[in-house]
Amino acid sequence: MKKLIILDIDGTLRDFAYGVPNSAIKAVNMCRERGHIVCICTGRSQGTIPKDVMDMNIEAIISGGGCYIKYRNNIIKDEYIDVDILKKFYETFKLKNNNIAFAFESIEKVFMNNSAYEIFMDMNREKIAFLNDKQKEHFFKNEKIVYEDNIRDFNIEKDNIHKICIWSDYKMNKKLDFFIKENNIYKSQSGMWHENFYNEIIKKGSNKGDAIKTLCKYLKIDLKDTIAFGDGYNDIDMFNVCETSIAMEGSPLALSNISTGMCESVMEDGIYNELSRRNII
Repeated sequence: MKKLIILDIDGTLRDFAYGVPNSAIKAVNMCRERGHIVCICTGRSQGTIPKDVMDMNIEAIISGGGCYIKYRNNIIKDEYIDVDILKKFYETFKLKNNNIAFAFESIEKVFMNNSAYEIFMDMNREKIAFLNDKQKEHFFKNEKIVYEDNIRDFNIEKDNIHKICIWSDYKMNKKLDFFIKENNIYKSQSGMWHENFYNEIIKKGSNKGDAIKTLCKYLKIDLKDTIAFGDGYNDIDMFNVCETSIAMEGSPLALSNISTGMCESVMEDGIYNELSRRNII
């Protein structure tokens, strides 16, 4: 029976420091040989998917948290936040003042202000703090996001935005919750970065779960024949629609509690081991 194997990227298919392990590459190739379809399903925009993942030539891609779907050379879905909502968002949160850290993700580029740039760089410094020089080189070689204060290059009329990332204090976060309820947008992921609330916002109806339903309909694959692997909060929507959902070791409880199974971490060959145990490969 043909299966659709759905893989989140960061923390699932790929380790941020070491990249994609050979066991995962082997598992993907074996799935293809057995007639299964493999899909990556990521919060990353299409243009920021790391090179080592793209080099695997996986046939189906869901990116932007579910806003963009591509199967081989066919674009199935490409939805972005309405310009009018984006303009309203810009004015409501006084983004021109640069008091709030924010980033806008288009299909190929991430636009960020200086506050967001500084946060991203702090995140990267924490990620690579324990790496040796060779590992640090590998990290930056495969990372396709360009980290710079480039918000001046953003054109609200021309640049179609799949996702908004915003960091704010408690008061502004409550204001954001109200704004989301009043408009055609959806909070796909949230968390904390030091004292700031962090949120990822996409168009309503464009989360990972919705995208998987759309892809399955296109491929004529029943949702009962889906197997998803993930490790983060934005994988909850994906797990809620897939028949089989595998949480990676170290996943948050909110994800592992709704999963149908768990497997080892990326570098402990979790994907390969789990697919072997289920006789998929």
